[in-house]
Amino acid sequence: MSNEHSRSGVDGGVPDRHGGVHRRDVRGVAAVQEGAQLMSTDATSGVVRGVADLPADTLLDAAALARMFGKCKKSVFRAVDRKELPAPSMMFGKRVWTAGAVRDHLARRQAQAIRDAERQETRRAADFS
Repeated sequence: MSNEHSRSGVDGGVPDRHGGVHRRDVRGVAAVQEGAQLMSTDATSGVVRGVADLPADTLLDAAALARMFGKCKKSVFRAVDRKELPAPSMMFGKRVWTAGAVRDHLARRQAQAIRDAERQETRRAADFS
């Protein structure tokens, strides 16, 4: 890809240490390209691609998370306040997350939701016994 802006709005980038290519789109939102696909949300199915495919130590800023989840940056910070996402770390004056921390946090939340549902089902079964 050349340094000129393409029709997708993404300019040329440099390879990163994970084999992807860091690029900056016209609006200044950092994006990581893995192979030929940008991280994205499949709007028709609600499937979020990107976090699961990234190496655990990949740094993500609020703009990258917002883009992956199809939300705005403010929604990302609201999700942190609601504990739906982990708290970010500061790096060079910017809030960042690692892909691994986001995945681990979501996995813990999912496991807790399953335990809560099982407890609730056990209580309901006991109430009808």
